[in-house]
Amino acid sequence: MKALKLVLTGTYFVLYLFSQLSFAQNKPVVLSGYLREAGSRESLPGAAVYIPSLKQGTTANAFGFYSLSLPPGQYIVQFSYVGMASMIDSLDLTRSTVYDVELKPGKQLSEIEIVGDEADKSGAATLMSRMELSGQQIGAVPTLMGEKDLLKTVQLLPGVQSGNEGQSGLYVRGGGPDQNLILLDGATVYNASHLFGFFSVFNGDAIKQVSLTKGGFPARYGGRLSSVLDVTMRDGDKSQFRGELGLGVISSRLLVEGPIVRNKMSFVAAGRRTYADALLLPARWITGEDPGVGYYFYDLSGRIHYEINRKNRLFLSTYTGRDAFASRQERDEGTRRANISWGNVSGTLRWNHLASERLFVNTTFIYTDYQFNTFLRESSDARNITAGYSSGIRDWGIRSDAEYLPSPRRTVRTGISILRHRFVPSAYVLLDALVPGLGTQRVVRSYSVESGAYWEEDRKIGTRLESNIGLRLSHFTADGRTYGRAEPRVALRALLGADASIKASWAVMNQYLHLLSNTGIGLPTDLWVPANAAVGPQRSQQWAAGYEQILREGRWVFSVEGFYKQSRDVIGYRPGASFLLIDPDELDSGEPRSINWERQVTQGQQESYGAEFFLQKKKGMIKGWLGYTLSRTWLQFDELNLGERFPARYDRRHDLSLFAYHERPRSEAEGRTRRISGAFVFGTGNTVTIPSGLFQAPYPVAPGNPNPNPWFPVYATDFGRLNQYRLAPYHRLDLSIQWSKKKKWGTRSWEISVYNLYNRANPWFIDAVQRPNGTELVQYSLFGIVPALNYHFRFR
Repeated sequence: MKALKLVLTGTYFVLYLFSQLSFAQNKPVVLSGYLREAGSRESLPGAAVYIPSLKQGTTANAFGFYSLSLPPGQYIVQFSYVGMASMIDSLDLTRSTVYDVELKPGKQLSEIEIVGDEADKSGAATLMSRMELSGQQIGAVPTLMGEKDLLKTVQLLPGVQSGNEGQSGLYVRGGGPDQNLILLDGATVYNASHLFGFFSVFNGDAIKQVSLTKGGFPARYGGRLSSVLDVTMRDGDKSQFRGELGLGVISSRLLVEGPIVRNKMSFVAAGRRTYADALLLPARWITGEDPGVGYYFYDLSGRIHYEINRKNRLFLSTYTGRDAFASRQERDEGTRRANISWGNVSGTLRWNHLASERLFVNTTFIYTDYQFNTFLRESSDARNITAGYSSGIRDWGIRSDAEYLPSPRRTVRTGISILRHRFVPSAYVLLDALVPGLGTQRVVRSYSVESGAYWEEDRKIGTRLESNIGLRLSHFTADGRTYGRAEPRVALRALLGADASIKASWAVMNQYLHLLSNTGIGLPTDLWVPANAAVGPQRSQQWAAGYEQILREGRWVFSVEGFYKQSRDVIGYRPGASFLLIDPDELDSGEPRSINWERQVTQGQQESYGAEFFLQKKKGMIKGWLGYTLSRTWLQFDELNLGERFPARYDRRHDLSLFAYHERPRSEAEGRTRRISGAFVFGTGNTVTIPSGLFQAPYPVAPGNPNPNPWFPVYATDFGRLNQYRLAPYHRLDLSIQWSKKKKWGTRSWEISVYNLYNRANPWFIDAVQRPNGTELVQYSLFGIVPALNYHFRFR
């Protein structure tokens, strides 16, 4: 580890020396600066800088900084960003120049546009399988109960599938929810859902930008097999105080932002809470009885941005969220109380340092904690038992990244990251207050260290070919076992003309954390555990190739990508596996013992392949996109399904999504606007395993009973092959209409939304019910048509 640190330090030093060298009399000059929104001074990541005469350009990094090396001369330079009016200026670049730009909101402010590197004319579009969304775009998609949901919006993109009805889990190119790396300002989010998976933990009002990488991963990312979802929070307005208030059917939310030191330091704070528990209070007042059940969730997020000087900036981000469910039952024999709670806490401190106009360094200190707790108490005259169970994962870490731009045709990135994980797969407490000395308290903890170092380079080869080539070295230590693996990455792009290009990529990924699921639907009872000597890390290789065409002067963009992903050592569950609490069959001196999870899983292979089609309309009165995915996902385990391969539970042959959006002023004089949006989704049904028959099993002989009762035969269920049955197709249409009007102190909006407009009974699960004439499969559905009314007010 010390050697790795020395290598990284030496790399930074060499890069810095390169940035200071004098090359020759005709050395290039550097145009650099920050791109911000006028007024609020919010940074604009991904904003484009383009020089038409040279047909060269670049994009701002995640913090709004850009740097471009050019031959000395006078140039027309264009600065642009989605939703902002473009700015064009003439610059005399006889020497290196610092040029900060503030863009003003323009006519494109309300456009729905996925900002992809593919459509960027700046020339920085080597990476493929990557899409970006802004907070405004997320807010335009109609969703369940009118709750604007980041993950539900991402599910509308090609290559991304949802799980069951209403679930917020992501299944990307055949991978499960555990194979997605979800980051909030650099901190890992281990459970991204509220309300047992129906809503995500992200408050859309506080989000500035979201990027999704499905393949062709650059070397800076690692730790998961399927995707990286990188969520960035807003910086906060540095010029004036503003806020947003939202009232919905399920929850209410509030956001406040403003300057701490004008034009130097800003803050943004956002909170959201459901009031499902408060809705039960009238019933309690009217009847005088306790309903016996309650539930709520909340989340709080905030960020402080401090511009110390032009070369140094600090970002402090924090998030905390929690779900809590409680029930109480009064019975003749006593009272039973149960509580379940789970939540995330995270914090990051980022330091941006501009070492030179060519070298940008970002260092991040990371903390994240996810905890699940359940509590049960039974009280009576005969007993008073308290039982508790908890699990969780906690991380501390540091990450440092450097970006160096030695020439107009090269960009070099390098970095290192170190994370220390603390796992609590089970903590168990059992106490009986009426029996002195009877009690058990056991906490199981394990620790691991995960680190990585990478080097990647963007290079332009000639006038039509670009490459991104990198190497990541990953390292993991847990339970006395150490893994170290190399992860090469390659991405290529070739221009076929001014409006068309082809791309290809290859990436090797390793995943050192496993998610053990008790249900398969992403409930908070799922456990994160480390790879160890018994169960090794997962590994994948993904190949992808694609074509993109810009049509009708940029009004339309069409792309198609094909992919093939092969994964090894993925996790499967042996029949009857459970990871909750204790194993009732294992007793040690009358005390429960924790489950040995390694004995309940097996490892095998996964194969995913398919094609993704994407047609996007970016300009005009109606905007939106159409996405279609044709894919297959297979699993194979030596210990399952007689060793034969079988379709994954989330295998979906066809997946289609259509989103359309229209907004126009109703009365410009009165500041009235109307927005209509709709989304339609269709997908092949999930696969499930169902009983295929019954057979009579040998009667179990009890100890000391040589003559079992022959009148009660025992029947066992034959489930046949795994996932041999497919549920009915899933499809749904959602609509929303929003009316907005400017008021003296801001803008108010009313929105009516309808989820599942034509009341489709989509399958949630099926059950095998024994009837007199045989077994009948009964389908259960969750949501029919669900209308909602929401109110939103932006004040200043």
